[in-house]
Amino acid sequence: MSDIEQFSKLRYMNTKIQLESLVVNFQELTITTPNQDNSTALRLKEAELLALLCYSYPEVLNRSMIIEELWSASYATDLSVNQLINSVRRKLGPQNKLIVKTVPKVGYKLQIEPIVLSEHYEKSEQNTKLTNMQIAHSNVQSKKNVQHKQPKRVLINKFRVLCLAALLAGITYGKYKHNFPFNRLHQVNGISFTFIPNEAQLEKVNSIDKSSLFFVDKIDGDLYSCLRSYVCKKL
Repeated sequence: MSDIEQFSKLRYMNTKIQLESLVVNFQELTITTPNQDNSTALRLKEAELLALLCYSYPEVLNRSMIIEELWSASYATDLSVNQLINSVRRKLGPQNKLIVKTVPKVGYKLQIEPIVLSEHYEKSEQNTKLTNMQIAHSNVQSKKNVQHKQPKRVLINKFRVLCLAALLAGITYGKYKHNFPFNRLHQVNGISFTFIPNEAQLEKVNSIDKSSLFFVDKIDGDLYSCLRSYVCKKL
């Protein structure tokens, strides 16, 4: 994903929008109901998910895009997406949770059009365009610099890029090849596992901080501690 795409997809993070009777302030991370004069705090991940849903409206936001955009620097599962969606629906309230519709086997979409209320939306768009122009100019300059290098050096760099791409493709495949049994978890010594651990694995898990541990997963023989913040880390 390019920097330009990132700015475009999360541009709503600089705005305040209205969803029916709710007002979402992405800068203050709040959802308010003006008629009732109450406010609900949003976590950053919840706000980013709402911003992506606004960006995708009226199209469906697929699950792979959610994982790519919100967990690009860490490990996440389908369970992480499910829990984040449920958390956002709770914040929207029982009367408004159907605003986010589930499209089976595809993803999620907003049922109503988000209305931009923030006055700095246009400024944000202008700043985004300016930043995009700067990024594009920087890319052009980089290409010119590459063209001035010796042919042998260019071939070496291309070879390195291809090797790196192959390596990242392998890592990504292993990262999202997840066999999590969504219908059950195994409780052992008060800890939730997606598998039945042996004594060595139990001893390894018992040595970590379990204050915010949600469950323990296993992929290709490696153990991962998955926290309540929806982030999984290799043990």
